[in-house]
This record gives sequence, structure tokens and C-alpha cells, in this order.
Amino acid sequence: MEKEKKGIFVFNNKDKSPWNTLEDSKATYGINRGFRRGSKICVCGVPSSGKTNTIFNILTRDPEHPFDKIWVLQFEGSEEYDSLYCDKIHKYEELPTSNEIDKTQKQLFIFEDLDEIPKQDKSILDRYMRFLSSHIGLSVILVVQNFCSLPISLRRKCDVFVISKTALNQALDYVREISKEDKLKLKEYMKDKGRFDFVSIDLCAVDKYRFNLDTIIDMSKIKIIAPEGYMKDNKKKVILESESEDDCP
Repeated sequence: MEKEKKGIFVFNNKDKSPWNTLEDSKATYGINRGFRRGSKICVCGVPSSGKTNTIFNILTRDPEHPFDKIWVLQFEGSEEYDSLYCDKIHKYEELPTSNEIDKTQKQLFIFEDLDEIPKQDKSILDRYMRFLSSHIGLSVILVVQNFCSLPISLRRKCDVFVISKTALNQALDYVREISKEDKLKLKEYMKDKGRFDFVSIDLCAVDKYRFNLDTIIDMSKIKIIAPEGYMKDNKKKVILESESEDDCP
């Protein structure tokens, strides 16, 4: 009798198999070459901190695998994406449905100004983050000035965070997927950086943390003195107020 095979078998998935085996969809793809296909990215920074410029840098990181189509949802009258070859829309009702999206193309959706998002629009955006991104490989960028303005359900679906120095102290406290020690080290690393500098956190990458998209942050070289009550004390886990069930105030 043939010896029984062990392990996980890979079965074909009609939604995901056509795109998630491509080179630019792999978790180890690397920020210096562009975020992998299907990424859900939150770009956060106060007004005039360089968010749009950082997004343009993200888009030019991987000339070998460019996006076939880019959609931008933003307020009417804005011209900041006019230099980008993209389709601009101004209402959530104008977003294409899953049947209208060409699944053979590499596509990106940029959602601007999400600090105030109506409930009915949130449900549409949630569908893009939950189903369309993971099933047909859409990449999504959410742009916000105040990290806490982004609904919890959307924040928890993001796998990449690109945060400006000006928004870092607040935003890091609410990224639940990284350790408290790493949060302290990132704050220490960024404290002497400029207002237009960003730190990126890629939850799927081996090198999670980078400075201005390129430079890997060596966390082992950052020395910190943890504030009282921040880390574990006498083997008891201390939960920060900001990491309670209430989340952002």
C-alpha cells in the first residue's frame, strides 16, 4: 500500500488561484519593490504631511509590475491626482461592482478623506476590503488624517500601515498586531525624524518595519526605557487604556 501523504494539499480556487500565485502577490515581495498585489494599506498623516506624495512613491516602486488600472475616490474639485493616469470618482455609488471589474487586470483603489465616512458608504468600502481585495486581488489604499477616524472594522482588515511622524504617537497605540515593545522602539526611532518622514509596517513581510518605504529598521539596535505600566510587570500583562475594548476615544 502506498504510504499516505501528509501535509496540506493545495486545491485550485477559481477566485484566487489566477492571481495569488503571481510573483507580485507573494508575502515576501518586499516594500522596496512595491507592496504585493491585494494589499490593504492605510496611509495616515496630518494635513500637509506628505500622504499623497508617499502614495505616488508607493506606485513607482515596482515598474516591472505596474497597475493596469487605478481608481481614485476623492472630493470633487481636488487636482492632486491629476498627474496620475487614473479614473476619478466622487461618490461611492459610482464605484464599479465586482462584475464590472476586470479580474485579469492588476487594479488599485485609492479612497481619500476617510475621516468622516457615512454608515452606508462604510458598508460599500467594507465589501472592497473584505471580499474584492482578498478574492480577486484588488489593492486598496485608505487615506486618513486621524487614525481613530477610520472605523475599527476597516483598520483591522489592513495588512500594511504607512504612518507619518506627525501621526505616529497616536496611531501606533491602536495597531493591535504589533507588540508594545516594538511600538516604543518605533516611537524612539522616529522622534528625531522630519515631519514629512514615514514609517511603514507590513504585517506580512519578514522585515516588518521600514523608514520612508526603503530602509529596513533594525529593531535590535533601538534602546528604550519602557514607561511604568507599559510592559509586563511581575509577569502580569498590563493592558493600556488605548488597547481596551473601547479602542479609539
